Order: sequence, then structure tokens, then C-alpha cells
Amino acid sequence: MPCAKDWFYRRDQFMLYGISDCMAMHKFAKGEYTLEDGRFLNRDDDLSHRNICMISKDVAELNNVSVGDSIDIKIRDNDYKAFEIVGIYGVSIPLSTITIGFSYEMPENQIFVPTFALEDSKYSSCYNFQIKLRDDALADKVEALINEYKLHGGITAQLIKVSELYEGNNHGIRALERIFTAVQYGGIISAAF
Repeated sequence: MPCAKDWFYRRDQFMLYGISDCMAMHKFAKGEYTLEDGRFLNRDDDLSHRNICMISKDVAELNNVSVGDSIDIKIRDNDYKAFEIVGIYGVSIPLSTITIGFSYEMPENQIFVPTFALEDSKYSSCYNFQIKLRDDALADKVEALINEYKLHGGITAQLIKVSELYEGNNHGIRALERIFTAVQYGGIISAAF
């Protein structure tokens, strides 16, 4: 299946995401990804064990598929499974292609499936769950309970706060902001003299 904007170094590569509820993912909740046709994936889909998926509008148009059609998704090296398309999403955020080197890094080239679908796949050793907590102080306790009850197949869980990710990713920007602020104040003081 061709990717959206398949002019990248490695073509026809998709990122497969296991998700239990689209609206729990910040890109959908914030409106960066919008529902164009069909419906979102939800918790019932994970429990029903149906092979269903959501693909982007660009990929759907490029491959001439729509809601109700099936696509084959590679689960293991030579093992493909048919997944019914139940939703088509659009991407409403501008994208800088400067930082993208592979087709699977494009937001349009993400395929969303219920989390159970990844259990037998080559992707099963890595999970990324988003958990919303009312109080950040509960993070350590939730992490301990997830690991104690082996809620994700016994793989050790480590909760990472979004605020920590944000600060870590923007550390360089913060340093530049401080430098510019110091230069501004220096200029103001110099002008005053």
C-alpha cells in the first residue's frame, strides 16, 4: 500500500499504533487529528478482538479505499492480516518536512489498530500507553500497581510525565530564551547609559 508523500528515502513504510481509545491520545483530543469519515477506535474495539483500523485521509485517497474496505497489514515478517477500515482521520497541524527523513514519520502514515492486535506481532515487545491522572503525585503508585499486576504482559512499565518530556525536548530552546533575555536587558542598560 503506497504511503502519503512517498518521496522519502524509504518508501511505503507505516507506523503501526496500538490504541485503546483515540480520544485518550492527545493528538485526537486536541484536534490535531480529526475524524473525516467513519468513527474513532474505542475501548469496546479492544475487548471485541476485531481486526479493525483507522488510516489517514491521504493514504485512503492514494489507495482508493474507504470505510468498510479491508487492507492487509504486516504483523510479522511474512505474515499479513486483513483489517477493516472503520475510520479515516485527517491531519490539521502544519508539518515541517525538515525533520522527517522516513515515510513512517509522516502523521498521515500512521495506522491505528486496537492494542490487542499487536500482541502477536513483531511489535509486541514495546508498548506506549497514555494514562491521564488527576494528580501527578499518583504516578509512582500507578506505575507500581501496573508492574505488580503485570497489566501489560509483564513488560516493566515506566511512567514518563508529559511535563518531563516537554521540558527535556525544549531544554535547548529554554537556554536560547535566557540568552536572548540577557542580551535584551544588556541592550536596555547600555541604552540607558
